Amino acid sequence: MDILDYIRFRAVSDIGSREGGDFEVTFNIEHSSTPGFSEPRRGVMTINLSWLIAEARDEGSVQNALAALVGRVFMRVREEDKEISIHHIHGMPIRDWLLDRIKPS
Repeated sequence: MDILDYIRFRAVSDIGSREGGDFEVTFNIEHSSTPGFSEPRRGVMTINLSWLIAEARDEGSVQNALAALVGRVFMRVREEDKEISIHHIHGMPIRDWLLDRIKPS
């Protein structure tokens, strides 16, 4: 797994769906080649989170999970199969990280 860059989610800028019902969330982000964000660049990232809707117990848990992303640092990594994925700074894939946030307490 090669780290491509680091991502900090700054805000949810759009929530919507495309044809076919895919649930997509667009975030304002900062990204940097260093985990300390010494020279961050701004951008946007859209993620298909249809699976999150299917796993969530209610709309509030989805909103809480998305809000929990704001301010967090993740890594964009290239997997051995060349696929690019997103992992929490401590190595947990973003899917697992979000699922932990929608589980009942």
